[in-house]
This record gives sequence, C-alpha cells and structure tokens, in this order.
Amino acid sequence: MVSGIRTAEPGGGSAGRRRLGPGGSTPPAERRQNENQEEPDAGASDKIAGAGGDGTPEEVLPAPRISDEEGWRLFGTLPIRDGSVVSRPKTRGLWKDADGKEHPLVSGQRSSDGQGVDPYYQQVKEFMREQRIGRQDADPMVASHVEAKFALFMRERGLRHETIVVNKIPCPGRFGCDQLLKLFLPPGSTLTIFGPNGFKKTYASQDRTGE
Repeated sequence: MVSGIRTAEPGGGSAGRRRLGPGGSTPPAERRQNENQEEPDAGASDKIAGAGGDGTPEEVLPAPRISDEEGWRLFGTLPIRDGSVVSRPKTRGLWKDADGKEHPLVSGQRSSDGQGVDPYYQQVKEFMREQRIGRQDADPMVASHVEAKFALFMRERGLRHETIVVNKIPCPGRFGCDQLLKLFLPPGSTLTIFGPNGFKKTYASQDRTGE
C-alpha cells in the first residue's frame, strides 16, 4: 500500500470490475460510454510526451518494467468510473511495485485512512508554489489527481521509470495532468499511464527550460 495515496476501497453499488475485450482492448460498450469525454490524444498508443521539443524522445528510453499485457490486465481490475457530474466519483488506479505488490491509488485531498490531508496532495501544492506553476492565489485542482500525487511520490522515493493504470484519462488543458506531469516528475524519469479507451502514454520529465 502506498501511504497517503490510497483511501478506502470502493464499496458495493454500481461500480463493477472492468472487462476487457479481445486482445486486452476496452469493450465497445465502454468506448461508447466515454465518447463525449474530452481526451488528450486518446488512442495514441505508445506516445511519449515531454522528452523533446516536438514530443519525441531525445534518447532511447529503457524498456518498461510492466509489459503491455500486464498493464491492460491491471487496468481490467479497476472499477468502471461513472463520469457523470452528479456522482463525481473518485478516480481509481493501481501501481505495481518492483516486488510485484499491487498498490491501490485514489484521487482526492484526504489521507489513506480518511483522516487528515493526503501528504502527496500537500507536496503537489507546495511544488507548484515553489515552481510558480499555475495560479498562486488558489489551491490547484490538479494537486488532488492520482497522476500528480504519484509523480511527487516518485520524487520522494527516488523512482525513475514507473507505470500506473487509472480509470480516467489524464485531464487535458494548460494546467491539467497531461501538460504538467512532465514538470512534476523527478529529473530523468518517465511515467507510463494506461487508461480507458485504449489510452497509453509515457510522460518524460522536463524542467521549465525545456530540458
């Protein structure tokens, strides 16, 4: 379990386990369910972002520790996220560490036990203030997102090349995870994310000078 990232497991209700289609792809019914979602380059398999000025890596990246087959298997264990405005469910995810242990991930500001503030949420906010990223007069929404908190977890633990699976595609926009992850990640690191609708993308670290 990753301390500070996980909260209580989702209870019963309508959120079921995600089923995979042939070859590990997302079933057509789920693709239709998410057609109206705005997605950052959804469907672009093996895309690498943040390494070069044109979005291509300047050096050969190491082979991922998690294979595509294993990534989609892990993704298939996540609950299907109801994206309605009314329910506003937490984003759920998984990280498999080097020892093979699977750690649940969840979005939000609260700590894993539901008591107090998630330390990684705090770390994202502090990092954004120090680097003067985004507005400085309000708490950034992105700080509560699974991907942002995991990037700061990587910084804290000295992790270099990791993979997570999430049941919501990284949010787009200037101050969304899709654009900011390259700044959050520790220097020389990558984070590969598997998500809905066949989404797979590798984010490479980049400082604010573009290096």
